[in-house]
Amino acid sequence: MADETYTPSNLLGGSYPQACKAVTILTGALLAAGAIIGAITKLLGAVVAGTNTGNGTCTGTALKKNTKLGNYVLTCITAAANAGVFKVVDPDGVRLDDATVAVAYANNSIGFTVNDGTSDFIVGDSFTIPVTAGSGKYKLVDKTAVDGSQNPVAVLKEAVDATAADADGIGAETGEFNEAVISLAAGTVAADVRDALAARNIYLRTLS
Repeated sequence: MADETYTPSNLLGGSYPQACKAVTILTGALLAAGAIIGAITKLLGAVVAGTNTGNGTCTGTALKKNTKLGNYVLTCITAAANAGVFKVVDPDGVRLDDATVAVAYANNSIGFTVNDGTSDFIVGDSFTIPVTAGSGKYKLVDKTAVDGSQNPVAVLKEAVDATAADADGIGAETGEFNEAVISLAAGTVAADVRDALAARNIYLRTLS
């Protein structure tokens, strides 16, 4: 039997067993076979204000690299005219850095800004920022994403056209694949995902 000749169009990179599952690709993408995909696992909910005296708002909420599922609770601990300081507690009860009114809060856990209003905040005023489970739909892996899709979980077995609407495909959750065929979002390269894929028994191989 002649040896098989691999070309860049060959996705298979070895004989490690493949476990596959159905996946839904999020609208807005045309993905080729070999696309490395990640699931959307986090979604920001609407901010909930407590029974506050101050009528300021909390805006600019943003997911970050280490955002957890659950509620981030902001509670005023220092009141001041046109100002104030809020304690920030994550969903596991861990206290993060305090937030200052009118100053954008940005770290690797959560992003937001508490805005002053016409009535000042008093101690005990609060806001809750909920983070819920995402849609579970899949996107091309981008290392700068923060919705969970930055984590590679599967390799697309066949091309999927989701440019106009969500579309179904098949993702391999294990196996060996030809590194020359894989695709990732611009700015993300194989080295960025290799270890995370290997931890899931997905291996990228360089074929001669």
